[in-house]
Amino acid sequence: MHPILSNRARLVLYLAAWLPLAGLLASLLVLQIRTSWPQALLIAGPLTLLYSFICLPSWYLCRVFPAGVTSQARLLAAQLIAALFSGLVWSACGIPWARILAHVSGNPDYIEEYRAAIPLFFAMGTVTYVAVAFVHYLLIAWQERAESERRVLELAVMAREAELKALKMQLAPHFLFNSLNSISALTASSPKAAREMCLLLGSFLRKSLAFGAKAHITLAEEISLVSDFLAVERVRFGPRLVLAFNVQEEAGRCLLPPLLLQPLLENAVTHGVAQMLEGGTVSLEARLNGSRVTVIVTNPYDPDSQPSKSTGLGVQNVRGRLETAFGAEARLEIQREGGLFTVRMSFPAVTDR
Repeated sequence: MHPILSNRARLVLYLAAWLPLAGLLASLLVLQIRTSWPQALLIAGPLTLLYSFICLPSWYLCRVFPAGVTSQARLLAAQLIAALFSGLVWSACGIPWARILAHVSGNPDYIEEYRAAIPLFFAMGTVTYVAVAFVHYLLIAWQERAESERRVLELAVMAREAELKALKMQLAPHFLFNSLNSISALTASSPKAAREMCLLLGSFLRKSLAFGAKAHITLAEEISLVSDFLAVERVRFGPRLVLAFNVQEEAGRCLLPPLLLQPLLENAVTHGVAQMLEGGTVSLEARLNGSRVTVIVTNPYDPDSQPSKSTGLGVQNVRGRLETAFGAEARLEIQREGGLFTVRMSFPAVTDR
């Protein structure tokens, strides 16, 4: 459908733009044909309104001969022929209208006055059609630009979703392999603990699949998920693994990508507590600071041990998911000091699902 006819506000604005042309035609009829003002307005007003609709099909001609693609000679020829034809049709339509006015008013002067004004209407109609075609080309260019921007945004969203899915798929085998290795180690030393770990792992995987299908979950749901994961690890490490959670209730209602904290806590256990003979405490703190959420994960580590490549992979994965989800508003900092490994994460507080 024509973009002007499809929008009432545009149609009103379009018709209002023709009022100056109606006034100009009436003035020329008074000055050149010596028509009275009432007669000039009765002739020019309705015919100008009619021509505003006669010019609307130029939109489709502009679509058939797009600027920048069609050769200039072909474009000018097509538009000039259409302009001359439209001016001719408009001039011809004025004859029956003049007869109607003469019949209704009983004044035959309408017919003679309009016949004298036919060259004026033809010339004005030709020029006006060209101007309307130019406006249509501007409207087409605006629509194409808006459509191009929309496609760019859609592609950006699709790329971000694909990146999130790719990063999420990297998580599943990572923690699953580590968990299976832990179960394998327990099967010989403690079959009962291995069986319990299998049950806990199954519960954790079911919940992770349910949460992982969502684009975002609350921080409280993520804490519940990592608590199940740590329950699996506590079967393996027993009293060597101590947990300390301090999650502000307001922060727990904020949204974040699912399975975001799990790699950090897995690193804290596998590359921190597991390397310490006496074990240690893994702490997780989450609080709301104004319009941002801050999450801090801390664990002890052996300063003499070599950093593991897998530790860096997990942190980089979290960093990538944060940046994909929150863009430049996301922050992730790592600190090693005093035998403690600290990951500080910050992102905008969003609570609407």
